[in-house]
Amino acid sequence: MPQHLHAELIGAPLSADRPVVVMLHGFLGQHQDWLAVITPWLQQYSFLLVDLPNHGNSPTTTRSHSGFQQWLQLFANTLDHHGVEHYLLMGYSMGARLAMATAAAQPPGLRGILLESGHPGDIRWNKRLARHRWHQRWQARWLKQPKLQSLQQWYQQGVFADLSRPQRQQQIHRRLLTIKAWRLASTLAQLSLDQQDDYWSLLAHDRNKADSQQAMPIHYLAGGQDRKYAKLAEKMKQTGLPVRVHLLKHAGHNIHAHQPRQWQQCFQLWLQDCLPQGLIHAR
Repeated sequence: MPQHLHAELIGAPLSADRPVVVMLHGFLGQHQDWLAVITPWLQQYSFLLVDLPNHGNSPTTTRSHSGFQQWLQLFANTLDHHGVEHYLLMGYSMGARLAMATAAAQPPGLRGILLESGHPGDIRWNKRLARHRWHQRWQARWLKQPKLQSLQQWYQQGVFADLSRPQRQQQIHRRLLTIKAWRLASTLAQLSLDQQDDYWSLLAHDRNKADSQQAMPIHYLAGGQDRKYAKLAEKMKQTGLPVRVHLLKHAGHNIHAHQPRQWQQCFQLWLQDCLPQGLIHAR
């Protein structure tokens, strides 16, 4: 099995005085997806942009007993390969779920997480069964249909309802050039939501540490036009979880791509929570 994932280390040189900001894209994405929104911070921070398993230039992974356990090992190896010891972790969608899986393992170098449109999971068996069947249908589509047809169907889902027709077409043609359908089907088999642990308990875990120096800042971003994840964000607020929730009224599922300025404002607030005051300003 491959030893580590492909990742690009960019920005300021590594420094023991500040953690590296590690970025995890979503399903269908690649590490370059972050470049446009992180430019203001490149002179001040080191960024590690990771290609998820079966995406971009990362190797293809085979089905293991636990895709999430395989992820944890590959991710740890990737950090070691690039000499990253202390880091902040940001993830979008599937990347956010993998960020939660990483945080749940309590790695010693993790200093804070930022989650964009990520699902903490569901322990109800009927919901897991429904999600399992959903993943099976999509695996079959990626394997049997032309890529263009599958992409068109993918971006018709409710979480992308905020996209205009030109935005949807732009996403489709952009992904058409980079994806391999059989690798996407493999990803769904290995990292499906129905196989994921319940990370609501992770988000609640820091409640007991809220007044201690060990509390890890957790921020959650959701778009108000993304009904599914807006409901999750409201649930986090109502249950009093020690998570700083940013519900962005005019944003959809992919906030960083379609509402970059709002995303950057939230990113800056997250840095302020995670870092000493002298290290937080964008240039």
